[in-house]
Amino acid sequence: MDPWCKTFNFVWNVSIVQDTHTQFLTIRNFLNFLNFILNRGAIKGCTGQEPTVVGKPSPLMIDYLEKKYGMDRSRICMVGDRLDTDVLFGTDNGLKSLLVLSGVTSEEKLLSPENTITPDYYADTINDFFADVPVSEKA
Repeated sequence: MDPWCKTFNFVWNVSIVQDTHTQFLTIRNFLNFLNFILNRGAIKGCTGQEPTVVGKPSPLMIDYLEKKYGMDRSRICMVGDRLDTDVLFGTDNGLKSLLVLSGVTSEEKLLSPENTITPDYYADTINDFFADVPVSEKA
C-alpha cells in the first residue's frame, strides 16, 4: 500500500476514534483471531467503548435478514464446516444447523467428548444433497 494512503487512513481513523458517538464494529474471524483480539483491544483502549462484533456467531446478521426480508428463523438451516462459528451461529440464533465434514471440522472432533457444540444434522459433504439429482444433458 502507498505510504500516503496509510497516512490518510491513520488520520481518518484517528478522527473517527475521537468522535464519542461512533459505534465501532469488528469482525470475529477464526483464522484471524489474533488480529480480532488486537483490534478489539485497540478500539476499547483508545475509545473506552467495547466494539460490536458482527461476525458469526453474532446475531447481527440474522437479525438484519429477519427484519429486512421477514424471514422465519424456524425455517432456516445454517450450513457450514466450522463448529465454533457456523454451527454456533445456528444454534445460538434459533436456526437449524448442518455441519459438513468436508472442511475444517472432522467427524472425530464432532464426536469427541470435549466437543460442546452439537449441530442438528451433519453430512460428509454438501454434495450428499445432490447425489440423486440427474445431470441434465444439453440437446
